[in-house]
Amino acid sequence: MSELEGWALYDSEFGYYIGKNYIYQGERFPSAGPKTEAKVYKTKKVAEQVAARLRSKMVCDFIAFPLNKEDGCE
Repeated sequence: MSELEGWALYDSEFGYYIGKNYIYQGERFPSAGPKTEAKVYKTKKVAEQVAARLRSKMVCDFIAFPLNKEDGCE
């Protein structure tokens, strides 16, 4: 993906949500990585809904974060 536009989910402990989860010792965790691998959502509303769903299913604190060309991501 050469250009990031839209919304991503960010947690200060995990990083950017890449759209997958894993189970470790019976507990669910989000798979996270750098901004270039982040799952991108078209609207803020959808990103916020996904973040709320993740918070209800596992220990995380994802927030909807805007992605655009001006934020310094290459």
